[in-house]
Amino acid sequence: MPGPPDVVTCSVLIKKLCADRRVAEAERVLDALAAAGAADVVAYSTLVNGYCRAGRIDDAQRVIACMPLAPNSFTYNPLIRAYCVRGRMDDALAVLDDMLHRGCSPDVVTYTILLEATCKKSGYGQAMELLDEMRAKGCVPNIVTYNVLINAMCNQGHVDEAIELLNTLPSYGCRPNSISYSTLLKGLCSSKRWEDAERIVAQMAQNDCPPDEFTYSILLEGICERSGYKSALKHLEKMRAEGCTPNIVTYNVLINAMCKEEHIHDAIDLFNDLPSYGCKPDAVSYTTVLKGLLTARRWEDAEELMAEMVRKGCPPNVVTLATLKHVEGYIFDSETISSIPMCCEVLTLRGLFQAISNVTFGISLLGEGHVLHNIARLET
Repeated sequence: MPGPPDVVTCSVLIKKLCADRRVAEAERVLDALAAAGAADVVAYSTLVNGYCRAGRIDDAQRVIACMPLAPNSFTYNPLIRAYCVRGRMDDALAVLDDMLHRGCSPDVVTYTILLEATCKKSGYGQAMELLDEMRAKGCVPNIVTYNVLINAMCNQGHVDEAIELLNTLPSYGCRPNSISYSTLLKGLCSSKRWEDAERIVAQMAQNDCPPDEFTYSILLEGICERSGYKSALKHLEKMRAEGCTPNIVTYNVLINAMCKEEHIHDAIDLFNDLPSYGCKPDAVSYTTVLKGLLTARRWEDAEELMAEMVRKGCPPNVVTLATLKHVEGYIFDSETISSIPMCCEVLTLRGLFQAISNVTFGISLLGEGHVLHNIARLET
C-alpha cells in the first residue's frame, strides 16, 4: 500500500509546475498533499504565488480563503503585490485587513510593496506616513524599503530630499548599496546636476561601495549628454581600469550617443566590435543602429541590418517598429517609402504584418495607431 506523499518532493513539484504556468496541475498536487494531511504553509504559499504570477488573482485569493492552516506573510505578499502592480490599492489594503484579522503581522516585504505602490499613486509624501506607521508597529525598514523612497523622490524631482535620506541611512542602521547610489545618480543626471553626480560616484568609492556596471551606464549616459560620447569613452577606459567590465547596456548607451551625434560610422564600428568585448548585440543595439542608419538615409545598410537581425536570431519586434516610426520625415514620407520594401518583407518574416500584408507599408495608409494595435495583437 503506497505511503503518504512526501511533502518536500511535492513542494518542489508545485514550484516547478507554477514556474511553467501549469497552476491547475500544481493545485492538484497540493490537493493530494492536503488529503494526506501533509500540506504545509509553504506549499500553499507557493501555489498562491503561482496563481498571482499567472494573473489569476481570484484563484490566489480563493486558495488563501480555503487554507486549513494559518497563512503567513509569505502567503499574503504575492497577492498584495499583484493588486498593487495593477493599481488596485483598495483591494491590496483589503487583503492587508484580512491579514491582520487572521493574526498575521505584515513584514518588511509587505510594507515595502505597499510603500512602492503608494509612491506611484500618491507620491512619496504619503509613503513617508506609511513608513512612520511601519516603524511604530515594530517593523524595521531595510535598504530595499529606503531605495523605493529614494527612487520616488528622484522621480518627483526632489533630489535634495533623496540625498538627505541617503546620508541619514547609517543612523537607521542601513548602509547604502549600489542601487541606492545608482538611483540617486540617475536623478542627479536627469536634473543635469553634473558636479553633484561626480561627488556621488566619489562617495561610493569612499564608502567601500565601488560603482558597478549599472552605475557606470548611468554615469556614461549623463556624460554623453553633457560632453559627448568622446568624453564618455575616456570614462569607459577608467571603468575597465577599475576592474568593472562594461555590459551590453553600457555599450548601448555609447552607440546611442554616437548615433545622436551623427557619428554613425563610429556607432557601427563599436557595434561590430561588441563580440570582441564579450557582448552579444541585443534588440536595443540593433534598433539603435538601425535608427541611426535610417536617419542618415542609408536605406541599403538599414535593409541589410534588418536581414542580419533575423539571421542572428534577434528579429525586429514591436519595439523596433515603434522606434522606427519616430524617424519622422525620413522613413514614412512619400518620397522614400518606396525605397524600403525590404523592411516590410523582413518584418513579415516575424509575422508582425500578417494583418496588413497587402498594404504598402501600413502606417502610411492606415495610420500608426491602427498598425501598432494589430502588431501588438499578433505578438500576444
